[in-house]
Amino acid sequence: MSSKVQNRWIPVIAGIAIQLCLGTAYIWGVFQKGVAVYLFNGNNADAGHAFSILLSMLTFGSTIGGYLQNKFSTRPVVITGGVVLALGFFLASFTPPSAGWLIWVTYGVIGGFGMGMTYSTTIACCQKWFPDKRGFITGIIVSALGFGGVVFTPVAEFLIKTTGGGVDGIGELLSLRWFSLIFLVVCMHGRRTFCKLSAQELRAERVDAIGLEVGFKAA
Repeated sequence: MSSKVQNRWIPVIAGIAIQLCLGTAYIWGVFQKGVAVYLFNGNNADAGHAFSILLSMLTFGSTIGGYLQNKFSTRPVVITGGVVLALGFFLASFTPPSAGWLIWVTYGVIGGFGMGMTYSTTIACCQKWFPDKRGFITGIIVSALGFGGVVFTPVAEFLIKTTGGGVDGIGELLSLRWFSLIFLVVCMHGRRTFCKLSAQELRAERVDAIGLEVGFKAA
């Protein structure tokens, strides 16, 4: 019985790993200067639109992701969100100077939507495994998002320096390509640990703090 309860932490660990990756949303400042020079003739305002659009789509994607994980289950939503996020960053890495606006669509719209789907879904899933500690678990997962900026800032700086060849913008775009691979691997591996029960079964269990062990043993 105790091993079943301890297994509740496995989805949380996966959620933390995914949220760390999503924290890259807050390191746009590392990319902006190079992107502005390479794609927008040094116009920082135009380069900054990519970040603004990403945040807007993150909000929209979070709403859709939360709805879908209740309707279906966590795993397919995490898979879909991870693939969409990785696709957006990967496509953004090919943005040519002649069509800089494409980074708004790829990094901003596509990447932001996938990021939002994954963000809300991981939080909701981990809360379901911890009905007795919802606030605590939510705090852990959300804090991982912020800490992701600390983790990935030096990674991004290293990739920019080593892949850019000293040309502004090249290393920044290639870094997005590497990040897309990281996102895909983490989300695809992490989703395997999420919610062995479907969303409908989890709702039916209605476990509370007192009957938690009994509910998960029966599942």
